[in-house]
Amino acid sequence: MKRGVVIGFAVAVVLSLPFYGYTWNLFMHIFGAIIFMGNIVVTAAWVSLARRSAVPEARRFAARGIVATDVVFTTPGAVLVLLNGGIIGTEWFKMKAIWLFIALGLFVVAGSIWLGVKESQSPMAQKESYLAASSRDTVRSRSVTGKPARMLRNEWTEAWERPDTPDPLPMPLQGMVTMDMIQRTHFYADKAQAVAFNPVGQIVGSMRQVRPARVVVSELIDGYYDAVERLQGLMPSDDE
Repeated sequence: MKRGVVIGFAVAVVLSLPFYGYTWNLFMHIFGAIIFMGNIVVTAAWVSLARRSAVPEARRFAARGIVATDVVFTTPGAVLVLLNGGIIGTEWFKMKAIWLFIALGLFVVAGSIWLGVKESQSPMAQKESYLAASSRDTVRSRSVTGKPARMLRNEWTEAWERPDTPDPLPMPLQGMVTMDMIQRTHFYADKAQAVAFNPVGQIVGSMRQVRPARVVVSELIDGYYDAVERLQGLMPSDDE
């Protein structure tokens, strides 16, 4: 499977080389977005259908199919989106387009900020856990999804780290095992924080209060304008 990921990555890189022109790179960018997002949607459907089936072979078939399509579609799709988007939008990632690197970095870390907003569907008990945590209270664990994911450390994650416990199953099998736990700890969040699934990035250390989403959006916009002004001040003017 790892070999398949490497092959898929290599094919995506070759398809993004500068031999084909702007139109080709634009097509590859759009094509990558389609297969990347399309496979995510299909994966959700496969997992839903597999959970409804009581036939073990049907679940095994779904699991194998999901892993295989991740290799064939998801990984190459992500590479095509990033490489070709950078090529057509920044003239081969020239540093004058530093905004792209900043945007990608913010895209990676910004997801967690919405967990603590007032409109979030997270139970209040879960939000309080986020507010009380620091970046050192997070851990990368395969105990819930089968793939390494950052979450708050608690009795659940520590139990899976003990030497006398089995290793988590590969994704999506582990998720099928833990789905009932996720649903129950979400429903009884005020009583189940010791074993609840609280996914969050290390940015949790800066979450200190529950705020409306409009305030967070306003701060992001203000921060964007401030960053643009600072970047423009660092760039040489046309007169120089």
